[in-house]
Amino acid sequence: MTTKPTTPSAQAAGQGGRTKRPLRGRSFKRHLLIRLAMMLPVALILVVGSRTGLLDEVQDRLTFKQASWFDNTALTNHLRLVARRHHLTTLPAHCLVPLINTVGARNQELANDTVFEIMGRHGHDCPGQPGAEMLFRLRVNRLGRLIFTDAGHPGQFTPLLP
Repeated sequence: MTTKPTTPSAQAAGQGGRTKRPLRGRSFKRHLLIRLAMMLPVALILVVGSRTGLLDEVQDRLTFKQASWFDNTALTNHLRLVARRHHLTTLPAHCLVPLINTVGARNQELANDTVFEIMGRHGHDCPGQPGAEMLFRLRVNRLGRLIFTDAGHPGQFTPLLP
């Protein structure tokens, strides 16, 4: 008949040299501190990214594809960010309101172009007195994927470089 070893050193020798320690439970305070240490930097990065517009830029780069040039909703969101990226206005992107005008019916030379009149909204969470004003126009050639602006020189469109 075999007997089981009862001493800790004998038990360790039978388990390949490992000693079995009792499991220590984490206290609630330690658990909470670890969670805060993980979540605080993530929350800080999200707040800074949101305030600086970095999250909008990343979303635009990930979601704006070739077919998006023909989707008015995706294109207007892209144009808001393009206007901010090229410093055409100091208003935040959510304060820019693009109005779509097609010019192909009036001018055969610009048959493939769409003109977006960019209005600046004021009041509520946008700077300035309540109201709106026309800031500039963006002419978009959807087939050629080109954007032109008349910011600073109304009526004279110059290309925006990517």
